[in-house]
Amino acid sequence: MTIVAFLSAKHSPGVSTLAVTLSALASDTTPALLVEADPCGGDLAARAGLRLEPGLATLAGAARRGIDPGVLEQHLQTLASGAQALVAPTSLEHTVSALRALGPRLPRACEETGRYVFVDLGRWRSDHPAGEMLHAASSVVMLIAPTVEGVEHARSRLAAIAVDPARITVVAVGDRPYGTAEIARALGMPVRAVEFDRRSAEVMAAGCNLDRWMRRTPLVRSARALLDHLSAHVETNVLEMAK
Repeated sequence: MTIVAFLSAKHSPGVSTLAVTLSALASDTTPALLVEADPCGGDLAARAGLRLEPGLATLAGAARRGIDPGVLEQHLQTLASGAQALVAPTSLEHTVSALRALGPRLPRACEETGRYVFVDLGRWRSDHPAGEMLHAASSVVMLIAPTVEGVEHARSRLAAIAVDPARITVVAVGDRPYGTAEIARALGMPVRAVEFDRRSAEVMAAGCNLDRWMRRTPLVRSARALLDHLSAHVETNVLEMAK
């Protein structure tokens, strides 16, 4: 299947929430998998009322004998949304250790699941322990704050991540004080936007089911439009990567 990686240039202005929301939306029509690969540690287990194990740490332990889709399946948990999740430990040290132990075997196993895979990388850094996930992704979403400093941090990270710009979608969290057209001119590439409101963001961050009320919120409606864009974007990029 395909991998979409989510990251931010500085801090994480909604990276986890957006990844969870898109995995919930995608699970309406196709099997979806959410992977927590933020080196700062995972939040999903606590938010969604899941156990910390099975998850990323137990998969890293099992990986000594190799990873295949059957092994990966044993370390997933199911969210209320219907998407499955590979949850990370809350500890920074344990998460980094697990990601480094898994290395390039994790993206290979994800690709073999046949699922639409959404990877939360958190804040990007040059020594990110899940760098292989970024480079295996057919599409990369960089979230930014629509501010002067947000744009400048994005410009710096875009130059540093060594990913084909055609695979990157820049997404602004909201449109104030600057809209997508202004940010696009500053970065020299198209920019999309998602709308976050506190109430729906808290609900979606917990991997909750998408009921009728949630589907009408600005967050989910804008995420739906983004998912449609990414689905087309991913299909194009997969063809290009196969050449």
